[in-house]
Amino acid sequence: MSEAERHGELHDLAVLYTLGALETNLADCAEARAIEAHLHECEECRAEVAFAQVGTAMVARSAAEAPPAELKQRLLAAVARIPQRRKRGSAARWIALAVAVAALLALMALLLRV
Repeated sequence: MSEAERHGELHDLAVLYTLGALETNLADCAEARAIEAHLHECEECRAEVAFAQVGTAMVARSAAEAPPAELKQRLLAAVARIPQRRKRGSAARWIALAVAVAALLALMALLLRV
């Protein structure tokens, strides 16, 4: 394996390491030991891991906090203003709308926390 291939492999593993997807006990995990050693040598990967740690912390924080009540009220009011058509098979539309509302709430919560 070339040095570039090895670096790419360790870079990919470093991202998994940051997300906690690898065994964290360095004594039991050869991959984690290799990543730790590589991070001491490679500034590029250290920067990438630091960036991933910040992003992971932001996502965890935003998911742990409920969106503001005002946002929920505005969203529900906007949905209430949408003209309703009654048709057979409209359950799929309601499910799609519910998914869209949930995604919008999550996005707004993330944007309001940044």
